[in-house]
Amino acid sequence: MFCEGAGQACIDPDTSGAALGDWGCHCQHPLHGFSVGAVANCSAVGLVECIEACATCANDTCAGAGQGCEDVNDTAAATGDWACLCGAPAVGRATGAAAACVLDECTATCTSCAGRVCADAGQGCADADASEASTGDWLCVCPPPMEARTAAGKPAMCTWDECEWRCPACENGACGEGS
Repeated sequence: MFCEGAGQACIDPDTSGAALGDWGCHCQHPLHGFSVGAVANCSAVGLVECIEACATCANDTCAGAGQGCEDVNDTAAATGDWACLCGAPAVGRATGAAAACVLDECTATCTSCAGRVCADAGQGCADADASEASTGDWLCVCPPPMEARTAAGKPAMCTWDECEWRCPACENGACGEGS
């Protein structure tokens, strides 16, 4: 919520957990700017191709896809280096074309997203379709050795039948019929 409070999008290029501290605030269209770990200083510099309007220009391509635009090099000699950027919470960027936006509802923060729902219940999360258009299809998944049950949009009801799993008490005959 830090970046959003400043009217910017929070972008985390590596959500694997291997890279911590790489998140940053990204200015919203039509402004330009990015800062790692802090609110970005936004400016109109770097938007030359994004401001032009024509059927094949950056502005129409990105705006037509509901995306922001960024012109990497705003000199007159540098053309075709503009990029479309997906709006938060989706992620994606493409140079010279609309981006293929990805929305993993298990890792993103949005009103339709899992957020911490599954993790707070001690369960895993799976997003069946990470396309930006597909929302509300995330599942909470019971961890092993719990029964492999899932629940859409809420924590799953997890059970564990100790008699069906190898456990010290079961191996000593404490479970099952006649014990």
